[in-house]
Amino acid sequence: MKLVHSQIESQFVFENHINVLTVENGKYFRELCEELCAQCNGGEGRFVLSDGEKILPLSKKSIIVTDIFNIDFSDKKLINRLYADLAKVIDDNFTKEATSIYSEISKLFDLVNAESSVPFDYDVDVAIDGIFKAFGIKPQFEQNDFVSKLISYIDLVRSLMAVNIFCFINLKTFLSVKEYGVLSDYFIKDEVNAFLLESHVRNRLDDEYNVVIDDDICEILV
Repeated sequence: MKLVHSQIESQFVFENHINVLTVENGKYFRELCEELCAQCNGGEGRFVLSDGEKILPLSKKSIIVTDIFNIDFSDKKLINRLYADLAKVIDDNFTKEATSIYSEISKLFDLVNAESSVPFDYDVDVAIDGIFKAFGIKPQFEQNDFVSKLISYIDLVRSLMAVNIFCFINLKTFLSVKEYGVLSDYFIKDEVNAFLLESHVRNRLDDEYNVVIDDDICEILV
């Protein structure tokens, strides 16, 4: 797979390295961030992700992390995917138990209805995800250090969604050299396709493919 942009000469090929695009011009950096965010969320832009001759939609094949301080393990897309997976587990293995639970809940509601001063109706055909929501089912993760939390999030997304590319905005800004080394080792070892959009050159490693666009919008391969 590769990621290109109509106004950037370099091509970012995902093959056992971390792709880093550093844009030192503030206005151009902001514009590229806005464009990448929009496309990862289904909007328009000039980034193109492809696999061979096939063009892949960024909104379906990538995810963008713009704020690593507010990583959402309860993101709606993740929760919906988790619920779908859990529902399949129940359908494949626990239909008898699920039917029994529905029956018991209906009996309880009938008893409550008989004693209530206000008669009520309820949906006897509620989907299983309604039960999941009622019990607040969500992904479980260990709240360890900063980098471990980020890795847990990436592992979760990869296990639940058909995401191929992980995009990060100014990720290096918030990591020490040691922390970024741990994260980059994880990217390479677990074959995570990472694309980092940075505003300044920092913490460069041998496992990176680096392109710099300077303040005069000149492109430099470093």
